[in-house]
Amino acid sequence: MMKINRILFTPLLLITSLSIVLGSVNASAKTFDNPPRATALQEKNIKLSKLIERVAKNTGKQFFVHAKCPAEVTAHGVNLDDINFEQLLTLLDLNFMASVEADGIISILPVDKVKQYAVPTVKGGESVKHGLLWVSKIIKTNDNRLNHMVPLLRSLVRTNGQMAYHAPSQSIILVAPYSNVIRIEKMIRELVETSAPTVNS
Repeated sequence: MMKINRILFTPLLLITSLSIVLGSVNASAKTFDNPPRATALQEKNIKLSKLIERVAKNTGKQFFVHAKCPAEVTAHGVNLDDINFEQLLTLLDLNFMASVEADGIISILPVDKVKQYAVPTVKGGESVKHGLLWVSKIIKTNDNRLNHMVPLLRSLVRTNGQMAYHAPSQSIILVAPYSNVIRIEKMIRELVETSAPTVNS
């Protein structure tokens, strides 16, 4: 009689275990079939004219806007009452626009047109307060190996910027936002210094 009980109990245990496993698999399948929906971040379009008007009022700066610039920029959580000049430059940069300052006027234009614009040249010892303002700079090192650095560094220049080598003067010409220019110039100086030939005494 005891043997019969064992024979009957064992299939029952297997069936119960199998039901639990199948139930877990079905629950997992439902989770994959119907994943929880992620909350989409809603875009907020702000009129460019309102942004500029607010910053101009707060800073006293004058702005000229290229006719090809978009009428709106995309931003999230921006309070027009609190926006400052640096934040405006960042928004313009992220919305494919370039900012150029000359004669106290900020010109805003599509970034793909900035190389053909009269971008101010920063000379040695000069600096620009705002890193996202576009400038040009001639970097001279008196090193004839400078030409070999251009292919290595060109990918670090902003997409719509410019880097070119001028052989007669052994100089590199850069057109990019000021912060980008400074970064590349530091790399060039370090490369020249570390690759200088060692003089044995």
